[in-house]
Amino acid sequence: MSKKQKTYTGEFKLQIVVESYANGSVGETAAKHGVHVTQLNNWRRQLLSQGGDIFKKSTAGKSDEQRKIEQMESTIGRLALQCDILKKTAELLN
Repeated sequence: MSKKQKTYTGEFKLQIVVESYANGSVGETAAKHGVHVTQLNNWRRQLLSQGGDIFKKSTAGKSDEQRKIEQMESTIGRLALQCDILKKTAELLN
């Protein structure tokens, strides 16, 4: 019997990556969510090199409204990541 490959949504990936940065433990975050550490490290590397757009699916065949929504969600995700990083930095400095 072959194993079925797991698929994760872009939102899930972003959430896990942000959480791993916020708590500072890749292994702990990966174990908590049932993701392999190597996979989480790959997602972190992709986020740093390509930004939030790497987890989006192709926009071919989507309406203008749907593309705008996805663009706004990407912006919100990027801003949430920046906010979490700034909060963590502020905690460390205090």
